[in-house]
Amino acid sequence: MNLPSPCMNHFRFHKTLIMEIQRLSARFWWGGNSNRRKMHWAAWHQLCKPKADGGLGFCDPEVSNKVLLAKQGWRIIKNPDLIAARILKGCYFKEIAVSWNLRKGLRLLMCGVA
Repeated sequence: MNLPSPCMNHFRFHKTLIMEIQRLSARFWWGGNSNRRKMHWAAWHQLCKPKADGGLGFCDPEVSNKVLLAKQGWRIIKNPDLIAARILKGCYFKEIAVSWNLRKGLRLLMCGVA
């Protein structure tokens, strides 16, 4: 399943947007139209399980969003000389010394600023 990863990499998606992504994916997978629905052979959470566990390996958009934000946060924390890290530090962490405060940085990323 192709998710909008560039946006998910920088912004925390709202729950309604995640539900819309899941709805569109389910509509594509199960098909049907406004007059007639096709049979749902498996629950959505079953399709999101790894293939080794009997699922189809679909990504859960909410989990993917959190993972990509954490990955971006780790990259910024480990490479404070990156331009993105300097911009974020200048805008949101002016009062903090040279090193990033991990707790505040992760809270900021979970709000979807980075």
